[in-house]
Amino acid sequence: KTATAENPALPGSSIHQNTAAKSRDLLFVTGGTGGVIEVVDMVTNATIGSIDMAAMTNSPSAEPHGVDIVIGEDNILYAMVRQVPDPLPGGATVLVMDIADPLAPVVKGSIQGLNDAACGIYVMEKTAWNPGEPALSLTKGAVYWASMADYTNGILSVDFGIGNAGPDAKDVTIVGTSNTAGVVSVNTPSLSQDIASGGSATFTVEYQVGTASAFGTTVYATAQSGATIYSYPGPYPGP
Repeated sequence: KTATAENPALPGSSIHQNTAAKSRDLLFVTGGTGGVIEVVDMVTNATIGSIDMAAMTNSPSAEPHGVDIVIGEDNILYAMVRQVPDPLPGGATVLVMDIADPLAPVVKGSIQGLNDAACGIYVMEKTAWNPGEPALSLTKGAVYWASMADYTNGILSVDFGIGNAGPDAKDVTIVGTSNTAGVVSVNTPSLSQDIASGGSATFTVEYQVGTASAFGTTVYATAQSGATIYSYPGPYPGP
């Protein structure tokens, strides 16, 4: 295919920026007037419809600029939109849209607070983006009986902290524990959150200790950085 300075979807108007869902033979074009993203069939070179950015942003002043699709994720369209007063006064916003049906897009989220003059957009392939493995560390806090019932039933609570020396760790999750002396953990700690570089989080594990007077425990966790999920201190071996 060839491209010219004229928008095939809006004859007489210049193409501003475009992107293609290549596996679907769809071209998404910004430019011209009307605040829309035109959807073009690359096989027939015919316009099959448009995405109304004013309606998507609930702003009559919405003006789409850059658009991009990550290779292998042809159902997600990123669109730079300028002159959107809501939710910010001015500035630019990137809308993240599900375009499984390109003529009935669904907004999945947005990136806000960008420079007023932001125009182009380039989305790197997720598989290529990896800031590195977060340096997570574990510390033990208080060890206690949370209640008389726990004491009676031999359920011991142990507070832990996770620190992150960087880079940012996404979706830090406690997977489970491996224990000695026949001790088992009886709860799933409520920790599934991001921990920024230099940050920390706390959680509590409850152990059924039985008759054990002392035991050792290894706490297993996972965290994501970029497109990679890391395991700490290694893959969870199971209960």
